[in-house]
Amino acid sequence: MEEGNSKNNQMKYIPFIKDEIVAIANTAQTLSEKDEISLSELKLLPLVLRKAGSGSLEVILKKLKKQDIKLQDLNILMHLGSTESIKRYLANSNCLRLISINAVSKKIANGEF
Repeated sequence: MEEGNSKNNQMKYIPFIKDEIVAIANTAQTLSEKDEISLSELKLLPLVLRKAGSGSLEVILKKLKKQDIKLQDLNILMHLGSTESIKRYLANSNCLRLISINAVSKKIANGEF
């Protein structure tokens, strides 16, 4: 997915890495046993998301909008300011996080998410 588009015409952006948004959960939680979830399940599951204005949240909202899902349709527990704070929170909670695969690939490889 492409990060949020800038409106600054004086800057040039060049893509340099492919990325995707994935759903992750702590492996100690039952939620992590699912291989995939439906959009109707996504609406019910407890979510932790990045704060408003973040590029990753912008990308997620654009994709959800294409599926006629609004932010208000989701079960959002909280918004946090950084990817690191969300990873720390997920380590001790039973929620889901939509996040860049590049941000969590090591933790997935280690079996944490």
